Amino acid sequence: MKNIVNYVQNKWESKELPGITNLLFANGEVLLFNRYKVNENGIIKRYCFPLCETNVYSLEKYNEDIWSEIEFNKEKFYNYMNGLFYYGEGSMGNEGFICFVDKNNKFQWSYFFDFSNPIVDVYVKNDILICLSSSEIVIEINLNSKEQVVIGNLSD
Repeated sequence: MKNIVNYVQNKWESKELPGITNLLFANGEVLLFNRYKVNENGIIKRYCFPLCETNVYSLEKYNEDIWSEIEFNKEKFYNYMNGLFYYGEGSMGNEGFICFVDKNNKFQWSYFFDFSNPIVDVYVKNDILICLSSSEIVIEINLNSKEQVVIGNLSD
């Protein structure tokens, strides 16, 4: 069996992340998210919440092609707590991602969203990572409790 930490790091260096809405950790653990949207009197509301925990080996057991190519501009990143946030898009137009690496570019964790469109900007405010997408979706991630994800719109 492959060393999972090296495997995940190599995937990151190859610019690949699991292409489903998830939170991936360096140890190969994956938190899958369920997400949906509803139209309430013409106002679109989006929801995202944890569905289950698994790992990359289990995902690959059922689908060897879970990996999605990602694109990011190395010139666009956000320094935070002795590390960097990289962000950008997946291989499809509806996908976006955010990834945190340490000061040695060692993968720590990432989110991949299959609904956001490319992530074009990020910043941290009061331990909340705020991700802005090209489709004006705002994703807020609690950095102290990474399973807490709130989705809104710039107009909210």
